[in-house]
Amino acid sequence: MLPSIRELALETKCSVITIRRVYQDLESEGLVRTKQGTGTFVADVEGDRLGKYQLEIAHEAFKQALERVKHAGLSGSQIRAMFEQAFQEVFGKEDMK
Repeated sequence: MLPSIRELALETKCSVITIRRVYQDLESEGLVRTKQGTGTFVADVEGDRLGKYQLEIAHEAFKQALERVKHAGLSGSQIRAMFEQAFQEVFGKEDMK
């Protein structure tokens, strides 16, 4: 069970409208279920669907990061070098293949 909209708004110091919108978005994506009078619960998501969703989230995160560094004026080769360095820091040299 997730916190109520009002509880989460107070805890995170966000507006009730913002939290309601997030809950609605999560429900429309099938990640949570709201039961009237009972609350909002994390949905039982199939493995394939969860994997697809995680890939979409990762893709969007990479895209946003690339847009930010491009906007900062870095060239494609600079961005690629930064990515390779960060990748190596996280995964080590053995996974650079």
